[in-house]
Amino acid sequence: MWEAQFGDFANGAQCIIDQFVCSGEQKWLERTGLTMLLPHGYDGQGPEHSSARIERFLQLVDEDPYLMPSLNSTEKGSYARQHQDCNMQVLIAFVSKSLLRHPLARSSMSEMEQGTRFQRLIPEILHPNPLKDLELSVSDGTLWADNNKEPRIPHALSENAQFSLLPPTEITTLIFCSGQVYYTLYKTRELNKLNHVAIVRVEQLSPFPFWECKQVVDFYGSSLKEIVWAQEESLNSGSWLHVEPRLTTAVKNSDWYKTPL
Repeated sequence: MWEAQFGDFANGAQCIIDQFVCSGEQKWLERTGLTMLLPHGYDGQGPEHSSARIERFLQLVDEDPYLMPSLNSTEKGSYARQHQDCNMQVLIAFVSKSLLRHPLARSSMSEMEQGTRFQRLIPEILHPNPLKDLELSVSDGTLWADNNKEPRIPHALSENAQFSLLPPTEITTLIFCSGQVYYTLYKTRELNKLNHVAIVRVEQLSPFPFWECKQVVDFYGSSLKEIVWAQEESLNSGSWLHVEPRLTTAVKNSDWYKTPL
């Protein structure tokens, strides 16, 4: 594992990342299981202090953003195999500095004990889970995502909710986001009593959770008027240029999109 506490450290290592870490398999048929723990978010001494520029890493992703992965039973899911192939691949984990002591970002030990798995996408926690029937597994039947399990972390959010949302059939705005900006959106929604807005967290940007996004959009159905991606960074930075074509693909394959007005 390599940890860069500040964004400047990752900026200085960019040539090594590009020339060796990310291209080593194609150049020398050598894989690495390196985990990189990098900062994300605009805090502290400015963007270079707290942001390792997630857009640089997302530009290195080899994934067709316009192809909706298959989930048919005969193939056992090319979607699942895509994730199965992540063995001995570099793991880039972007984490927020400000959430280290945030009261709403705490989790209980039961949410991290044996038998739990990473939640790639976390739907709106104040509504029923639209992914409860979506089980994604590899060819041997092993689950590799806990998107359909409860509680949706961190449980502290649902415990401390000071207001309630409209029913899913009356939600008009669906916000997708990733990282610490979620907590800003959550509190802003509460303070302004925006009970028509649902917020979804995309916790894994690559490989992208196409089917989870589609399922969430269909869950809210005909009442939706707009789907939004929110981020702290400017338009040419952050995750937007990576997310936009992939989220568009997921939405275009939803029943909501295909339903005539």
